[in-house]
Amino acid sequence: MKHLNLNVLKYILIGILFCFAIITKASHLVGGTIQVKWMGGTNYQVSVKIFRDCDPNSRTAEQPTLPDFDDPIYVGLFEKGTDVLMQRIRLDLDLNAYSKLDYSGINCPIITTGCTDLTTYTKVISMPDNRYSNNAGYYLSWERCCRNKIINNIQFPGDAAISLYAEIPAARFRNSSPVYQNNPVTLMCTNTLFKYNLNFVDPDNHQLRYSLVTPLNGHLDRNNPSNPNGNGQLLPMNPQPYQTIAWNPGFNASNAIKGTLPLSINPITGEISCIPSTPGVFVASIMVEEFLNGIKIGEVRLELQFTVTPCSGNPPKTFMVSVDNKIIFPNDTVFIEIPDNICMTIRSEKGDGANGDSIYMKISSPIMDSPLTIKPIFPPQTNGTGIVTAQFCFQSACEHLNTPVFPVFVEATDNSCPLNKKAGALFWIKVKNPPPPNIQVLQVNGLPFPSDTIPIEVLQQSCMKIVATSKDSLNLTVQIPLNSSLNHTLAPADSFKTGYKKVTTDICFKNTCADKSGLYPVFIYSKGNCPGTGFKSDTFWIQYKPMPIVNSAALLCMTLIDNKETFLYYGDSLFGKNPYFSHYRLYRIAGNTTQLLDSSFNSQNRYFKDLNTPNYNQFNYRYFMKGVNICGVEGPSSDTMGTFDQLKFIPDQQMLKYVTVKNNKEIYLEWKPSWEKDFAKYYLYKAKPNSNFTLLQTFENINDTQYIDSDVDVQQSAFCYYLVMQDTCDNYGPIGVQSCTMHLTGKSVPFASNLTWTPYVGWMNAPLSYNILRADPSNMQRKIAKPDSLFKSYTDNNLNSDEGIFYYTIQADSVVTSATANTVYTSLSNTISLFQSPEIYVPNAVTANGDGLNDVFKWVPIFLKDFNIRIYNRWGQEVFKTDSKTAYWDLKVNGNFVAEDVYLYQINYTGYDETVGSKQGSFTILH
Repeated sequence: MKHLNLNVLKYILIGILFCFAIITKASHLVGGTIQVKWMGGTNYQVSVKIFRDCDPNSRTAEQPTLPDFDDPIYVGLFEKGTDVLMQRIRLDLDLNAYSKLDYSGINCPIITTGCTDLTTYTKVISMPDNRYSNNAGYYLSWERCCRNKIINNIQFPGDAAISLYAEIPAARFRNSSPVYQNNPVTLMCTNTLFKYNLNFVDPDNHQLRYSLVTPLNGHLDRNNPSNPNGNGQLLPMNPQPYQTIAWNPGFNASNAIKGTLPLSINPITGEISCIPSTPGVFVASIMVEEFLNGIKIGEVRLELQFTVTPCSGNPPKTFMVSVDNKIIFPNDTVFIEIPDNICMTIRSEKGDGANGDSIYMKISSPIMDSPLTIKPIFPPQTNGTGIVTAQFCFQSACEHLNTPVFPVFVEATDNSCPLNKKAGALFWIKVKNPPPPNIQVLQVNGLPFPSDTIPIEVLQQSCMKIVATSKDSLNLTVQIPLNSSLNHTLAPADSFKTGYKKVTTDICFKNTCADKSGLYPVFIYSKGNCPGTGFKSDTFWIQYKPMPIVNSAALLCMTLIDNKETFLYYGDSLFGKNPYFSHYRLYRIAGNTTQLLDSSFNSQNRYFKDLNTPNYNQFNYRYFMKGVNICGVEGPSSDTMGTFDQLKFIPDQQMLKYVTVKNNKEIYLEWKPSWEKDFAKYYLYKAKPNSNFTLLQTFENINDTQYIDSDVDVQQSAFCYYLVMQDTCDNYGPIGVQSCTMHLTGKSVPFASNLTWTPYVGWMNAPLSYNILRADPSNMQRKIAKPDSLFKSYTDNNLNSDEGIFYYTIQADSVVTSATANTVYTSLSNTISLFQSPEIYVPNAVTANGDGLNDVFKWVPIFLKDFNIRIYNRWGQEVFKTDSKTAYWDLKVNGNFVAEDVYLYQINYTGYDETVGSKQGSFTILH
């Protein structure tokens, strides 16, 4: 019904008038709370909400809403641990913050069922980080006396004070206190379910936890009911501890309102619940604690005064109907077998069907707030008129077995006014284990399972497929007796498996060396994964057979080092696939003694270094190998190999054909291919004369017989090289014959070049000859001399005076004689450049008579590169010029001989060595 229920209202008003008859002309505290809100920076807003009974005498026609509240009030801010007063906060009364609490049920007109005023004091204060840095935090308190005399659950209520209290962390946390969103509803009906949630929220999204605590009394009394007192004097601010109220017998924080369901609060959601049994006025205190990462950082307390009164009418009825239309009565238990799913109909009704009152049905269960992953499915809220139904479905799972039974609460609320009637029902869900699984052995090595005994050859893998089935999740376990040699052959991953309805395990075995024959049991167990589920078992047998032997690796060759150490190289008889292989054993025979040298468990190893073979060129050390299977049984021996055998195959000394300077910037080397059948590598070494050799290059192809060394400066030094050959057994031949290039140096003297060079080194006999090669800008390179090979110097005084730069190279030749032909090898040195300084000679007189004798002005240029001449008469007139050093003047101008006289000349020239010169003078022409 959505109209006002007059009978209900009558009983409520009777209870309220009873209360107000006692408190007329009085105005007493009925609750309140302190809250702190961060406003930004170091600013915080302190709010104090105070609930008081309305005092009719404090109102006038001009100010009908003026409440009888203190103005101002003072709140103390203290440091926890030290109880030092940090601030005395004055909060002034704000008339605009006044309101009156009204109570009404769902869809009921808003009516006033009691007289409770609410006002809020607020003030913004500063809490600098450097001053409010205590890790223990801070607390705020406000005290006032006195409470209502009609309170039923505490002693001497008219003399009891109230103390509002809150805790906050250090200022650096920038934290705000939890605040409630729904104004308090404090009116209850006897024998009627009361549920309400103040809906506390935390602005910082911290975790909240709720509890009921004993209200605080404080330090004030009737003589000093407030601070400031009646004379306006400020009293000292009192730090904690604050006394608590004294409960009447039978009452406490967990039983502040007695009933079939005493007053309680959900610690997680903050919902208040109660089915009170006795009318009266009762006080209670709610503590809301704030946690950050599991650590408490603050709290607020809300004190409330509840009025319980008789109300008319009956609450709705609720009952449950199971899947098979069986009625489930309150407190009955519904059993579900894993993994079954059950759905039931929950029904609430009131009145006569469609003409009855409106009903609001709510379904809840603690399982919805649990960490369980599988939860029931149902509509948490359903409403209708007269009759309301909802489906409740539940899928069972193993995790539900951890709790004996799950309660399900059904709450039905009608629309009686001014308070809605509520009724609740409770039933339980019990989850049971499924029946034990079934076991079946399907196959061995892909074939149908022949019998309970499986023959297995040594290291031959045999596998079986074991299948277990169940209605729900299950596991499959394979076990072998602890004293059985099968223990290490069962793969751990296959010994335990889990699954849903069907689990398949492939179990594979390989024979070991413990027994050549025998029977060994294997036990199979299958059990549901849920605790307490029954199991099934089965047994089969494994029978062994002997293991084959392993052939030996073959010895391939040896490396002999310094007549005292021996490297042995061997192959692999397994080709990487023999499952019986354990290791190879290497033995050495020295005289009449046979000794085990090494055991190689890696078939990929290919060598062993024997450091104790002194004088192997005089004493024969012989070796052989044997293969060992994983049962420790040796196979046949390999062939024997000795050091005397290997000495016959040491590589020869290598020789370079020649080394020569190429392009005057790099060195070219060439050698003959090795004749070794066991060739492995060439190693080429390099050094300057009288310096240590270093490895220059490694060649792994026998036909790599040429090399160009570009990392040289042929003008600075000669370079030496030699080769060393290595065979496939890592035996090195002797150091090769050293070959060195020639290095040519020189010096220019007037009209000659002095040359010196280092000898060519590398041919078994000295070079037959050295050839001096020379070139200049007008002549290609040619041989100019062939000095005796015993001399390594030469002076060239037959220079071309028309040029001033000369290029020299030394060429060494040698003839290598063989049975079939003579081969000439040639090596070139570096090429050097030598310069001659320029000179010019000019005559001082010539005759111009046409007799062919001295009738041309002819100068003599020596080692000149560039040249020009200008000739002038006595009056400074130019009579001849040329840039050619051989275009002489015929003493004519325009075809006629010039007059007999004295003439002047100016000559400019440069040499190949970049010398710049000039010459001036005069000469006489005679006829």
